[in-house]
Amino acid sequence: MRISGLSAIALSLSLAGCSAALVHSTSEPRQKINQAYELINAGRAIPAEKLALEAVNIYLKESNFIGAGNAETVLGVLYSSSAYHAAEAHYRELGTFDPTPEKSKLSFRKAVDLYKKGGEYWGAANALIGVGDAFSKQGDHANACLTYREALQTYLDPNAIFTGTAFTWNPKYPSYQAMLEAIIQDTCKAT
Repeated sequence: MRISGLSAIALSLSLAGCSAALVHSTSEPRQKINQAYELINAGRAIPAEKLALEAVNIYLKESNFIGAGNAETVLGVLYSSSAYHAAEAHYRELGTFDPTPEKSKLSFRKAVDLYKKGGEYWGAANALIGVGDAFSKQGDHANACLTYREALQTYLDPNAIFTGTAFTWNPKYPSYQAMLEAIIQDTCKAT
């Protein structure tokens, strides 16, 4: 009985030290993205980043630009999250920690480019909202305003065809467009 108790303690300690503990292994990039979001919400930035980067690489090898845009969007969310900032010591040790929103903006901008390359203008608009939010957090309302306007123009672009990806919006607005227009109105009046 004592040996099994010690084994359980040893297993618990080894799992606690592993950043990817209890994450089901998958080779499916869409599942990696879903797991990354779950890990961000659970405050586990390190395995979330690993999964999102793996998904980016898989999708780029497949020339699936929309999928790669989805994975870069996850990274944009991650780098602006409290989970990322809580893992500061780890990222500082790697020399990759950035306390500013720049890393988040960079990932969202990569997502914009990838989505557009794949013809997913609505995804590009959504990623631009992430860029605008990052500017807003910095107190840079002028650039936030410009970016939100760019998001609306991208969303309304005549090339914006529905590719099967559904995006949600704040339910207090009747549509995604109405939400963007309200964000622009609120942000741009602050400039």
